[in-house]
Amino acid sequence: MVVLRSYVNGSWFTPADEGAPLYDAVTGEEVARISSAGFDMAAALEYGRRRAVLLWQQGASGAA
Repeated sequence: MVVLRSYVNGSWFTPADEGAPLYDAVTGEEVARISSAGFDMAAALEYGRRRAVLLWQQGASGAA
């Protein structure tokens, strides 16, 4: 089964393990696997903060 990748910190992240099953809500069939193993949550939070400030500054200056 496919382990889903995530777009974080400006790049694609591939989990470090096989992940947990993700099931179709109607059929109950496993459609993919998901995981955050090996993911640096603190770095993602910092990236989000930096991006938010940058976008806010662009909007505040009228350069949207």
